[in-house]
Amino acid sequence: MLYAARCLQKQRADRSGMGAVATPLGWLAFCVTRCGLASVRVGYANLEAAISAVGGIGRAASRIGTRPPAAEKKLPGRLVETLHWVGDSRDSEPPEIASRWLERLSLYLESKIVDFGDFPLDFRQATPFQIEVWRGCRTIEFGETMSYSQLAERIGKPSAARAVGRALAANPIPLIVPCHRVLAANGDLCGYSGYGGLDLKRRLLELEQRAVQASRRRWG
Repeated sequence: MLYAARCLQKQRADRSGMGAVATPLGWLAFCVTRCGLASVRVGYANLEAAISAVGGIGRAASRIGTRPPAAEKKLPGRLVETLHWVGDSRDSEPPEIASRWLERLSLYLESKIVDFGDFPLDFRQATPFQIEVWRGCRTIEFGETMSYSQLAERIGKPSAARAVGRALAANPIPLIVPCHRVLAANGDLCGYSGYGGLDLKRRLLELEQRAVQASRRRWG
């Protein structure tokens, strides 16, 4: 992605660290900076590929699975049980935002209705229009979808549907910026910025629909 390539050097300079977890969707990795979550990548076959996708290269990518216990965060009883972490220094612990993100992610993967809207995100290298689109996308409720043109209208730019699509294609933080909830005008899945492509987009939408249906059955 153009956005990811442009901001990678900046994130390496001031990031708090990188984390990775095994999920039913494949390996997921993320990068945290002093400003918040900066990158999320999901759907990879192994830990090293996921870490490389968020900028972990060389020794960091090969070492993350063999760090000392202080670099692992346990979440007993959760679907996502172990966070593998590489921080600024060899002994650094995962920051609170990383632990909170993993706890929320685990609930999400268990088909629970989850709101990621309170997580701070690092958008410093994005354009003003990209930020506007991504913030608008974050207002789409769990289990709901809208078209690119509807999102363009929501942010006050009704003629910018194609530009909205390009901004979403550059989204560095899927799931938290839920671009999987944006569809073509005819309801087709169209595209997805995540590594898993349309198959991952379909699985995320199905997961959210199961959560909504379960909630309706529970509460009548």
